[in-house]
Amino acid sequence: MSATDPLAPLVAALVATRQAAGASLPPHRLGTVTSVASGVAVMFDGEGAASGRTYPYLSPYTPTVGDRVLLGQVGTTWVVLGAVLV
Repeated sequence: MSATDPLAPLVAALVATRQAAGASLPPHRLGTVTSVASGVAVMFDGEGAASGRTYPYLSPYTPTVGDRVLLGQVGTTWVVLGAVLV
């Protein structure tokens, strides 16, 4: 990855978070977008309801209800990295 890569700060934050937490925390999770009305709400795989929080997302992705998404942990929250296309 070059120094001008716009994702470099995110990748560095993900690596730092993973190192600080050890291997106990998964660095990524999958989920489904449940609302975009006032932020992106997600129901994580394996859970029965949306998380109750909203999450930031990377541009140029535009979230849509029903999207399957990949989230990366950054600090104490998650960032929607984009849609998973099958």
